[in-house]
Amino acid sequence: MRRIRRKAWFFACLSGLLQILIFPRPALYLLSWVAIAPLIYAILKCREQDVMMVLADGGQFLAPATPWQGFLLGYLCGIIWYLGSCSWIYHAMHVYGGVGVAGSVVLLVLFALYLGLYHGLFGLLLAGIAARRNGLSLRALIFTPFLWVAVELARTYITGFPWDLLGTTQVDNIPLCRLATITGVYGISFEIALVNTAFA
Repeated sequence: MRRIRRKAWFFACLSGLLQILIFPRPALYLLSWVAIAPLIYAILKCREQDVMMVLADGGQFLAPATPWQGFLLGYLCGIIWYLGSCSWIYHAMHVYGGVGVAGSVVLLVLFALYLGLYHGLFGLLLAGIAARRNGLSLRALIFTPFLWVAVELARTYITGFPWDLLGTTQVDNIPLCRLATITGVYGISFEIALVNTAFA
């Protein structure tokens, strides 16, 4: 079967919601250690395998997403996350920019649709690495934190939007923040993504 399982869609949405909760308003920063694990799991356990593939694979029933499916799962997660964590865009456009309610909503949605592409890129790359071996490979898990940080770097330097990086959730975690003096916020993002990969 090539379709994305319903549970994979659910886990992608759950990851988007958890990522909203780790940033300022709710500020449940402890959830950052598991916030992207559902997305990683959704991508790596996306669809059911054909019966012949199951027999040849030694009994593994779930296959990773194709690159396109990984993109879709990541993109959905990213859209949800940016709609929730950057809702201030609506307020800024409406109150300070003088844009009407409908226009402000459209701008927020367009903003989320654009920046969600970076989560989609993460999903596409992760699924691409996992699909190279026709199944869940250790290589995909090893590359996950590197991919996450690479996408954060791309968002920072290509789009010029360095806000809401995963590492910034640990701003009050003083012992961990000492790592940032050497690696910057991206080192903390890497560590959080590594723990999320272990949970996934």
